[in-house]
Amino acid sequence: MSNITIPQPRFTDSPGMRIAGVAARYGCNDTAGIPSQWALFATFVGQIPNVIDGPAWGVCACAEDAAPGEFDYYAGVEVRGEPNLPDGLSSIVLPAHRYAAFHTGEHISTIQPLFTAIWQEWLPASGYRVCGDTLERYGEEFDPHSGDGGFELWLPVEPADA
Repeated sequence: MSNITIPQPRFTDSPGMRIAGVAARYGCNDTAGIPSQWALFATFVGQIPNVIDGPAWGVCACAEDAAPGEFDYYAGVEVRGEPNLPDGLSSIVLPAHRYAAFHTGEHISTIQPLFTAIWQEWLPASGYRVCGDTLERYGEEFDPHSGDGGFELWLPVEPADA
């Protein structure tokens, strides 16, 4: 049992979306490059066509060609359609899902311990299983310079017996 307080999730349905941003592959135990990935993404802000006003998104995607223990991470924003993206950017389409969304007002440095606690403690006791790519939601309350303001972790879920 961790010493992390797991927020009570709210459940939300997403009709699906396309996220455009900077993508990179990581090992589950080697994610140190993600903050610099967000810094690189920031250099593209204002150059991405068809942006939908709203939060920034981090996507932990299970790529078919990834080795065991690897995932693709996208730092980006939601876009309409299939925009012609500048070199260095790519997009991922996320299907419609029901998500368990965990909101915290904590500093971004708590993201990995919270994510681990949700997977190891909340999920096994929840009656749900994860059925897709996990998301990080960074709303207007999040300050990308200080890491303060809070964020949400979204797990796509379905009943474990489905």
